[in-house]
Amino acid sequence: MYATKTRWKKPYKLVAILNFAVSLLVILGLYTQPAVIAGMGLLAMDYYFDKTTDAEKTPCVVYMLMFVILLSLLFTGPGLAAFDLPL
Repeated sequence: MYATKTRWKKPYKLVAILNFAVSLLVILGLYTQPAVIAGMGLLAMDYYFDKTTDAEKTPCVVYMLMFVILLSLLFTGPGLAAFDLPL
């Protein structure tokens, strides 16, 4: 809850917009595996920016949980009700 309040106040609004686009692709099941790879890169950038700025810090456990979720989506694919076929 606290991350959404400070997300748009951080100096990297483009990363927040790309996070939204990647999450929308994953929710829709459209280009899921390439979107997950992009999401992992954005997550690494978000972690780096969070550690280097003096903004409100997100706990490291949240980043680890998001990485594990993205990793499982990368290997399992989009699922049966997705718009694209699994690779």
